[in-house]
Amino acid sequence: MEKTEIFDIVTVGLLLAAAIVMLATFLVAFFNGMCVLVTINEYGEANAELVLLTVTVLCGIVTLVRMFRRI
Repeated sequence: MEKTEIFDIVTVGLLLAAAIVMLATFLVAFFNGMCVLVTINEYGEANAELVLLTVTVLCGIVTLVRMFRRI
């Protein structure tokens, strides 16, 4: 297995995890009266989450470009 394949698999996994979290948040709000409160810095983790989300999105873009070039 090449390094690029591992990179692609990890990137798709991270993007899938982000999508699952967003879906779960939506479903909780939908079934609880259309309201949910999300705090992003309760434990001081907002900066780390911002970095992780930015890296994940950038890696996702790189993976998509690579996939389209293979077609």
